[in-house]
Amino acid sequence: MNRRLAAGDAGSATILLAAIGIAMILLAGTVAAAGSWLVGSVRADNAADQAVLAAAARVVLGQRPACQAAKEIAEANHARLSACRLDGLDAVVTVRGTSGLATFSPATWSSSTSRAGPAEGDP
Repeated sequence: MNRRLAAGDAGSATILLAAIGIAMILLAGTVAAAGSWLVGSVRADNAADQAVLAAAARVVLGQRPACQAAKEIAEANHARLSACRLDGLDAVVTVRGTSGLATFSPATWSSSTSRAGPAEGDP
């Protein structure tokens, strides 16, 4: 069977496939960015948790040693210590970490705050 294409139909499949390809690339980029943000958020949470535990272990020594320990742990986890304070025997730490895709952009930084101290009723 020999069918001839009309002059207006030539190349329409190529344009359709190119559009589908571009849509798939945009979707993959969006999924990658969302995944990277999620990983960055979890990393910031983990860094904050570890940093506040280090600070809580040194709370009896005062704010400066406690916050210095928190800073060292945050940096070891590729995060920055944004805030550190003592509230009685509790330590409160805020860290910021990057998402991983575009670490140069401030919009890709995730922030997390953690609090640690003795359990209720502990002397």
